[in-house]
Amino acid sequence: MVIDIYRIKRRIILLFTLFIFLALQSFSFAQTGSLSGRVFDKESKQPLVGTNVFIEGSNIGAAADLDGKYVIRGIPAGEQTVVISYIGYNSDTVKVNIIANRMLEQDFYLSIKALEGQTVVISAQAQGQISAIQQQLTANKIENVVSEARIQELPDFNAAAAIGRLPGISTLQSSGEANKIVIRGLAPKYNRITIGGVGLDR
Repeated sequence: MVIDIYRIKRRIILLFTLFIFLALQSFSFAQTGSLSGRVFDKESKQPLVGTNVFIEGSNIGAAADLDGKYVIRGIPAGEQTVVISYIGYNSDTVKVNIIANRMLEQDFYLSIKALEGQTVVISAQAQGQISAIQQQLTANKIENVVSEARIQELPDFNAAAAIGRLPGISTLQSSGEANKIVIRGLAPKYNRITIGGVGLDR
């Protein structure tokens, strides 16, 4: 009979310990919230692709997508300082109040960085190149990006000729026009071409 009581006590202690552990786990998960929104150019109101948005003093953050939209999850509840940075623009810091288990919507607007004592002229082509460079820096793989404005500015007959200007890229020509792309000497049949994520048949 003593042995049975001892076993019962052990089971009660184990169940109580498990309950406390689960309660602490759920409590810790409940103390985080999320932040989402979009990042724009303050003057033109155009989305800034690849903008870095992160929580100051932590490694929690995200990069804005092609629509300038970002989503950051797992942010500790309470007042947090958000840092927003983009090449060629003034970085900004904004204090937000993160609520546990809630998604806070917050848009940000960045202004172009001005150089003292010099006149800075920003054209659509320059802004397009800044966006292209930002995409390359925030990509999780090796990327070379040619902006739409840059393609329009170059005297090329087609997209293949414009892409042929990138390092490591050459083209094959037919009837005087570039029609196939060679990447670092690799035959065109081994290259895959997609537009908007949709593959093209060759």
